[in-house]
Amino acid sequence: MNIFLNRFARDLAARAFMMTAKAAISRNQALHPVCVVSYTLSVPQWPKGFNVSVALLSDIHMGVGMNVRRLNDVVRAINSLECDVIAVLGDMVDGTYGKNHNPEHDWSHALAHLRAPIAVAGVAGNHDHKGDIERVRHLFAQAEIPMLDNTALPLSKDGQKFWLAGLDSQLGAPVPSGQLRKGHHDIHKTLAAITDDAPAILLMHEPDIFDALPDRFPVAFAGHTHGGQIHLPWIGRPIVRAFPKRFHKGRAYGHFTSDDHKRQMVVTSGVGCSGIPVRFGVPPEIVRVDLKGTGS
Repeated sequence: MNIFLNRFARDLAARAFMMTAKAAISRNQALHPVCVVSYTLSVPQWPKGFNVSVALLSDIHMGVGMNVRRLNDVVRAINSLECDVIAVLGDMVDGTYGKNHNPEHDWSHALAHLRAPIAVAGVAGNHDHKGDIERVRHLFAQAEIPMLDNTALPLSKDGQKFWLAGLDSQLGAPVPSGQLRKGHHDIHKTLAAITDDAPAILLMHEPDIFDALPDRFPVAFAGHTHGGQIHLPWIGRPIVRAFPKRFHKGRAYGHFTSDDHKRQMVVTSGVGCSGIPVRFGVPPEIVRVDLKGTGS
């Protein structure tokens, strides 16, 4: 009798474990189809009637729950937004996989299909430096997507010139213990690449530098945070709470305005995962931002 009860208890425990595991897997949003999040921002520093739409694609993290087939689906989704500009905001690979040069992690063929009538451009993220930044640059070039790391690209829409500027990663690659990590960003070099007073948009991977940005960039876009990757009811974003220095001023996700109301930033949670392929309460997303000039 005891043998039967023990066997029954083990079988019941195993079934309960499997049911719990299946429930957890079903609620893991890491592999769900991407959702579309939209923002409309008024930009008083821009001429009235000058409007630009920008699609944001960030934190692909090839190798952690992301493969070429899934990335192709993401590319089709972002193309369907039909934005003027597509901005790729870094962390193309996960640092753990970035040094392996696995052909399955070649994202260039998928991103080569990104389509926008004015421009497709990107910047590097900290994981790109942690992995193999030269390979990342090679794959950007192979996809024919310019990297705007500390430089700017002159563009125009309806006869109005504007600039798409970019910063290199503010974190860069890891350094030996005891040494200070130094970012590769150079805002002064970026500013020097802009040669007139036409409207300017700034692309960056990490949002940390937002408070220090000059007023020349009334609009900035960032990724990096994954929105904390986990957002639980009543608890919030535990990773954001646990690492306050990593998530400067809690700017983990959404739309932010500077204290003087002269600058705005959108931080996207991106499409991929870092470390483990798990997302709860923070579904993978692509973003559409409609910028509307409201100045004189």
